[in-house]
Amino acid sequence: MELTPFQESEKQSSYGYRDPPTECLVGGALSLVLRISRCAGVAPLKFTAADAGWRIAVSPPLDVYQRVFITALNFVGLAALILDFREDPSKRIRVGESTVTTFVCIADLTLVLAIASLAVYRGSARMEKLIRLLRDLQKINADLNNTGCKKMEKISVIAVTSILLSTLMVQFADAYMWFKYCIDKGYNWSIMIMYSSYYIGNYLGLLALLQWGFVTLAVHDAAVAVNQHLLRLHHVKLKAGETAMLEVKPVVDCFTERHYDITLPGSDFAAYPLQVQSMVRRLASSYGHIGELMRQMNETNGTIIMAILMAAFLHLVLTPYYMFLILNSGNTLLNAMVLPLSWIFLHITVLLLTVEPCHWTQEQRETTKFLLSRVTVRLAPQSTLLARELKQFAKQTVLSNVKFSALGVLTLGRPLVASMLGGVATYLVILMQFHALTAH
Repeated sequence: MELTPFQESEKQSSYGYRDPPTECLVGGALSLVLRISRCAGVAPLKFTAADAGWRIAVSPPLDVYQRVFITALNFVGLAALILDFREDPSKRIRVGESTVTTFVCIADLTLVLAIASLAVYRGSARMEKLIRLLRDLQKINADLNNTGCKKMEKISVIAVTSILLSTLMVQFADAYMWFKYCIDKGYNWSIMIMYSSYYIGNYLGLLALLQWGFVTLAVHDAAVAVNQHLLRLHHVKLKAGETAMLEVKPVVDCFTERHYDITLPGSDFAAYPLQVQSMVRRLASSYGHIGELMRQMNETNGTIIMAILMAAFLHLVLTPYYMFLILNSGNTLLNAMVLPLSWIFLHITVLLLTVEPCHWTQEQRETTKFLLSRVTVRLAPQSTLLARELKQFAKQTVLSNVKFSALGVLTLGRPLVASMLGGVATYLVILMQFHALTAH
């Protein structure tokens, strides 16, 4: 029996006669994110043009340059905090006069620079694991005959461009307002220039998050392909005979037979039981390897994702609170509403980019269990061999119940978003009440 590309790769890697992959092919929105990340300093990659996109590999010299850059950025941010703190309390820019304001400023800047530092200092290791993951994912897609959707790729490219440009505009407007405020009040504007490290670190963190989001979407597409084939299996008509044709003809790839229209999931097609058994085995193998890729992503990105969630929660609490204070001080509409609302929108976008792709992927994994139960009820009574294969697949879906999580502490799904928004509302009410008590 001929081996599929993914099975052949498994055989080679298990016997250890092929080196680990050091490069892979990327295209679409993910290649755009990685190229921008490379230019910004958060992905030490070299790009080589290829027929179907770009071939990427880790670049050690670029990794050294990016580490030097983020180290300098951290020193600038630390110097800004120290110099600002040493100013007269009435002339401090961000640190403020109270202990609470100082603590909040230090926590905010530390979280933002920590996210950027984690992304850069671990950049080489992350990119090596990313390349291996994408290579495995491409083999899974080849085994499932999953070519992707060009329309969705175009939409993704537009979404990436919109998010990055919107973030640049909001950060530029915020920095301009702070700089103008320092000039009008006679504050030390050089400290404000040094605080630009905050905006740069925030942008680097956003690029690291986009890398996570679009790799997760690639895993989601593979999970969708598994479910599409399971849905087609639900409509298969078994031919008589357990072993007919197998000695003469290799196993037919029922995923691509001409007489079966893949755009009509309700249409029927015919196959021998052992052909369907082979298809089920391939789907089970793909399902298991997708779970392994999810586990690898958790292991590689858990710390960064936890820091991003902490920063998003802090920003979603503080931004509305400061907007409330600015409204009470009688500032202009731009200061009081437009900029804070833009920041709130960006923080919610960050939260959704972190969680939504994971939720979609986990939904598809749950859908696999439902579709597999339907296929089992329909086909298992017709073939003992097929029933055995379906039973093994069902056991795998129960035992390989991998979910996206941040360091095993938080499961990345919509319930997490609801919990965080509930926590934000609770803390806002507490802060408002505390402000009202101290104002009298």
